[in-house]
Amino acid sequence: MKAIKLNPKLAYSYSGLGTVYCNSGNFQSGKEWYLKAIEIDPKYVYAYNGLGVVYFNLSDYKKAKDYYLKAIEIDPKFSASYYNLGLIYYNQEKYEIAKKEFQIYLKLKKDENDFYYKNAVAKLEEIDKILENSNYKIINEKINKIKSILLFNGECITHYTSITTVQFLLLNRSPLRLSEGSFLNDTSEGQELLNFLEYSITSSNNNKGEEIFTKRPFIGSFVDAQKNNDLTLWRMYGKEALEEAKGCSITINALELKQKIIDKINPKKDGGLSKGDDIEFYRVAYKKDNSFDFAGSTKETEEKLNKLMNELKKEIKIFQNKKNKNKNEEVEIIELLNRVAYLFKSVEYQYENEIRLVINEGIGFDKIIDFDFKEFKTSQTPFKVYIELVPVLSLLKTITIGPKVNKAEEWASTFHYYLSNKNIKPEIHISRLPFK
Repeated sequence: MKAIKLNPKLAYSYSGLGTVYCNSGNFQSGKEWYLKAIEIDPKYVYAYNGLGVVYFNLSDYKKAKDYYLKAIEIDPKFSASYYNLGLIYYNQEKYEIAKKEFQIYLKLKKDENDFYYKNAVAKLEEIDKILENSNYKIINEKINKIKSILLFNGECITHYTSITTVQFLLLNRSPLRLSEGSFLNDTSEGQELLNFLEYSITSSNNNKGEEIFTKRPFIGSFVDAQKNNDLTLWRMYGKEALEEAKGCSITINALELKQKIIDKINPKKDGGLSKGDDIEFYRVAYKKDNSFDFAGSTKETEEKLNKLMNELKKEIKIFQNKKNKNKNEEVEIIELLNRVAYLFKSVEYQYENEIRLVINEGIGFDKIIDFDFKEFKTSQTPFKVYIELVPVLSLLKTITIGPKVNKAEEWASTFHYYLSNKNIKPEIHISRLPFK
């Protein structure tokens, strides 16, 4: 705003405001500022691309495509619009055209360390799998529809953890970590879907009973914000040194967290690139009597989900019975299933109403292996693999201190004054649930 007051004839300032509003999810305001930028400079390419991003996020692909093409008409070397067109065609399952757009983007971008460059490479690899393997194509389409049903669009989420971890996250301003799926606490994680599909990840190309290593997404576990003070969750997850209910829950803004993650992997905004579905929150579905439901579902959405699940099971059966399939095909299908495997649990966990952040393959993040060289020769447990996201300090809405935390009032005071000094003012609650 200050830049506009100083010079109201700079299209750059109006377009920049449009990007700010879009990043916060206010696409209507973003659109208005982009249009003002075009009024000032009818050939300001960033504003046209920004309008494309607006309509992409509103799922109006026709208008989005028109604006991207207009940006390219003005500047044929404007790389961002080719990437964004690639995403539109990919989402419309027009894979051959999408492939050409991504290839043009890579030729123009030439920055192998950039997140979107890496993502475009990953999308091209995905497209090749789809074009070369009809089973992969159909299974991928079923999985994408399942993900769209489970997509979480709420504003806030809650995370249960230890007081020690909360100190790191808040007082030390450490970034939130996501573990690779193999390292989640429950050893049965990811199995419920495979059990339903009656699919074994043991290679069918040999008789040795060997399991092929496959990559898994990075997973963050949360619950609905309204469950910030839940007796069962305190017992299961709000622990300190394995002692139940001595932990803490923090409630944060999920939309802002997602945006901060995107800003971290694309700090320059790169002319306004649309993002795909590689960083999303999903509700977990729970299996009972061979059918699934999830928190907030309706009869209609449950029917859609279960219809898709049975269709997926059928396609997996077709793939399993396929003759002469090679090892690469098997790995590709397993890794495809891994993208949603952690969104399914048994009905015993239904009380959690869990919400999961899923980042496929952690593109754009360093994969950190948590080991100490001094323990290298003696360790009998695998070293955890994780990625670091962003600090959550500024995203805080509520801190809830567990019902069995010693000196809870002192902890509340510490958090209050530390955060107040940072001009951060979440609500701070002390649980008084009758925990035994």
